[in-house]
Amino acid sequence: MPEKPLKERESDFAADVLSFQGTYGPEMVNDFFLYWTEPNKSKTKMKFELQKTWDTARRLRTWERNNINWNRNGSAANRPNNGAPKPGTSTARVDALKDWGVK
Repeated sequence: MPEKPLKERESDFAADVLSFQGTYGPEMVNDFFLYWTEPNKSKTKMKFELQKTWDTARRLRTWERNNINWNRNGSAANRPNNGAPKPGTSTARVDALKDWGVK
């Protein structure tokens, strides 16, 4: 059976990730989605598909823990604009999952 097209697999992954929106909130889910759907150079696989093992629930739990630890150790304060996103990036992040129901 041939593999589904990249966009269709991305849509399936979005549905899986969105099922955790109530637990982790739209911003974190959106950031997670953007990170893990980055395609490889040949645009045949996404970053999450290149992993040896994958469990979305466990990855999100780790993502949340890392976000908490990163914010607690003060690293954000050392970033330009005191950790604020670059101008224009928040809109891009909000739009990433808009087609799949994130508001």
